[in-house]
Amino acid sequence: MNEIYRDIQTGNQLLRRSYGRPVASHDGTSIAILTLQNLDTTSFIRMTEFSINRIDVNGGNLTRIGSQTLLSMGGTSSGFTWFPDDSKLAYALPRVDSTTRPYTRWTEIWTMNSTTGATARISPAGTDYRHSDPIVFPDGTKVLCRRQTGGGNESELVIVNASGGLNSILATYNSRALGSFALSADGTMAAYITRASTTSDWQVVIVDASTGSVIGTTTRFTNLQYLQWRP
Repeated sequence: MNEIYRDIQTGNQLLRRSYGRPVASHDGTSIAILTLQNLDTTSFIRMTEFSINRIDVNGGNLTRIGSQTLLSMGGTSSGFTWFPDDSKLAYALPRVDSTTRPYTRWTEIWTMNSTTGATARISPAGTDYRHSDPIVFPDGTKVLCRRQTGGGNESELVIVNASGGLNSILATYNSRALGSFALSADGTMAAYITRASTTSDWQVVIVDASTGSVIGTTTRFTNLQYLQWRP
């Protein structure tokens, strides 16, 4: 999807490409949109500007919240979401190790203040994981996400603190055996799709979001891809 918006600094209309699905704020007044723009297209490892923009639900007042410059091989954000009070957004971005070897396969969870655009990394610094698909807890103090090991052999369902740092690990599986996951509306339970092997059927596992203790499981299904809690 392409969209046109007015640049705040110059007043010029710029065409950019949006990435991922727009996400509505909890108060129902705004929609957040991710956009990407290649700042350097001359090299395989290129400089890309990642930005989060907001627009009123009636389609007006499209403004940029904030942006970050990435050095990547096409790496982009994997999932983003609002905090319950709409004060921040959480998202995943590729990690930059250095200017001499900027590209890595690892991704980190970040937050961006929805008013000032200030950003902060909240997943543990320097850890070799690919973090993705953050879900913010109802009280805004923690973020549930998936992280995959560098070799791609193992996936974990983890909780990171909104203030930064690892809180807990709820589940660990072979990377191909951890599918979609969700958080209950009250934040007390997490559910995820898993299977015993790459050839077996899928099932839903419900765990205590504080301890990771299994509360219940469903029967197995041949094809089970997406999971969502009802309010």
